[in-house]
Amino acid sequence: MPLTGCFMSVHKILKPGRNCWYVSQANKTGLLVDARDYYRAFYHAAKAAESYILLSGWQFDSNVDLLRGKDAKAAGSSATLLSFLNELCEQKTALRIYILAWDFSMIYSIDREWFQSWYFNWTTNERLNFSFDCCDSFDASHHQKFVVIDGTVAFVGGLDLCSGRWDERDHRADNSLRVNADQTPYKPFHDLQSYHVGPVATKLAELFEARWKCVSGDALDLPPPKEVRVEADPTLTINAREVAISRTQRLGSDTPEYIQEIRRLFLDAINSAEHAIYIENQYFSSKALYTALLTRMRDTSRPRLEIVLIIAKDAEGVLEQLSIGFVQTKLVHHLKGSRSGNRPFFRHVLSRLCRTGRRGRGDLYPFEAVAG
Repeated sequence: MPLTGCFMSVHKILKPGRNCWYVSQANKTGLLVDARDYYRAFYHAAKAAESYILLSGWQFDSNVDLLRGKDAKAAGSSATLLSFLNELCEQKTALRIYILAWDFSMIYSIDREWFQSWYFNWTTNERLNFSFDCCDSFDASHHQKFVVIDGTVAFVGGLDLCSGRWDERDHRADNSLRVNADQTPYKPFHDLQSYHVGPVATKLAELFEARWKCVSGDALDLPPPKEVRVEADPTLTINAREVAISRTQRLGSDTPEYIQEIRRLFLDAINSAEHAIYIENQYFSSKALYTALLTRMRDTSRPRLEIVLIIAKDAEGVLEQLSIGFVQTKLVHHLKGSRSGNRPFFRHVLSRLCRTGRRGRGDLYPFEAVAG
């Protein structure tokens, strides 16, 4: 069933201090869907860097190839992450690179590179600096995945520069390029990264500086922004003059309070919806978002709402199934049964990316669809 009225009514919900940290100017902005496009854009932007590159993420792997297939052939290299970054420092004497990675729980140690701090810091140029980010509490993870180059170009989204992420838009079941450094193939992977050019990148650099100081105690003292030419082939160009930055993080190292701008932004967006809500995410396990959707669906004083929810059919492993999978099943089941009369419309699609081995278009294959 097509969504109707998606653009009939639009009003601003962004409020600095409530659901965002800052609203900044953007000269260009858009989306890079799936890691092939993002890695390629990052490669070209990083090569153009003159002053600094800031990388923040949940996971980094030194041996992940940024370029593959015809992209690697065109560049004359596969641009393995750590070697690529080190080579940039060797070639450009003024360039500094800083990497912040989550100081991960031991539960994830089997999937991570060991002795990474030593390897990144002691086998590379002295201007390449790596640190584990441990500023959040022990029961939280550092999940801010972004890159800033010379204070002018930024990439923000859900993709890490690590193993198991690179994939192409068709997500075909058989792809000889979708392998890790040891040539082990992995299943299709779907995510996206946004890109931004302009003053908003400077604000993201400020965010990185604050986290770096929290970890190391040292200020970075970054130089003023410098123009960088980006060779990005965006999946979608967004005609926006301003971009908001929303965060979830600890308010300070000496306080248990948290900044919850992203949570408030989601709740405000759901509450403001007049005709349609489209949600595509890895999981759906937030009680707060569930309650907000339920409240909006049952509000008979407002227009009939259409909701489409697309999530992964299976959790990635036993740990995630126990911590997220069962809660997700319960919340979605309740949403399905929450229809009041004939007003709300809720469509839930459980999807996989080409795990059936079928050939063809290679897009999302729905395994279940429920509409009311």
